[in-house]
Amino acid sequence: MCSKIGGNNISDINLNCQAFFAYIGEIDISHNNLIPNGVSLRNKLFNNFKNVWNINIAGNNISDLSSNFFFFNRIDLSDNPLDLPEIMSFLTRSITPFMLSL
Repeated sequence: MCSKIGGNNISDINLNCQAFFAYIGEIDISHNNLIPNGVSLRNKLFNNFKNVWNINIAGNNISDLSSNFFFFNRIDLSDNPLDLPEIMSFLTRSITPFMLSL
């Protein structure tokens, strides 16, 4: 199931949504201003997305990739103010565990 809730200026994600998140395989929450609205990616989103394999979080003013994103098959981070060192660090953390298991 794919859920598209992009472009809604989301300012909070209630923890009661966890039951709904369990059925989502793909989610588009792009262009919601999540970071400026104070939504914690780790606490409000990623800890609850147990079955999500594709995620679009483009355009949410994300500038720090310290959260673990490596469990997604596809992640769209476009249109976020990320610099090259941050992207390279993210890629190294994300790809290395898979390469070591080969």
